Amino acid sequence: MYQHPAQDPCCTHVLRRVHPNRTDRRMETLIYYLFRESYMEPLTRVKRLLFFYKKGVMKMDGDYISRKEHEEFSARMSAENKRLEDENNRQNHRIDDLEDKVSEIHSIAASVEKLAVNMQSMLKEQEKQGDRLEKQGERLETLESRDGETWRKVTGHILTTVIGIAVGYVFKMIGM
Repeated sequence: MYQHPAQDPCCTHVLRRVHPNRTDRRMETLIYYLFRESYMEPLTRVKRLLFFYKKGVMKMDGDYISRKEHEEFSARMSAENKRLEDENNRQNHRIDDLEDKVSEIHSIAASVEKLAVNMQSMLKEQEKQGDRLEKQGERLETLESRDGETWRKVTGHILTTVIGIAVGYVFKMIGM
C-alpha cells in the first residue's frame, strides 16, 4: 500500500541521514516523485534515493529543485520504469518458455517411465516364453525318441524275422 514519503519510516530515516538538521522540502518532493509507485518496497525506495543522490541528480544546497531538474528527473524515472517494465515482460516470457519446456520434459519423463515398465514386463514375458520353449523342446525330444524307439524295435523285429527265415531256409536246404 502506498504511503507518502514523509510518513514512510524508511524515507524519513534516509532524509535524516542525508539532512539531519532539517526537513528538506525539495527532498520531500523528489522522494514523492521517486516513490509514487505503490508496488515499490521501502528498501528499494531507499536504494533508488541513494542511487540518484550519488549520481548527482539530487543536490542538497538549495531548498527547491528547478523545473528543469524535475523534468530531467521525471524523464529518467520514466525511462527507468520503462526499462524495468520491459525487463519484467522479457523475464515473464522466458519464465513461460521455461514452464513449457519443463512440462515437455515432465511428459517425456513419464513416457520413459511407462516405456521402462513395459520393457520390464516384456522381459518377464520373454523369460516365461523361454522356459515354455525349453519344456516344449524336452517334450518334443521325448516324443521323437519314442517314435524312433518304436521304429528301431519294428525294424529290429523285421530284421530278426528276415534273418530267422534266411537261416531256416539255409537249414532246410542243408537238410537239417
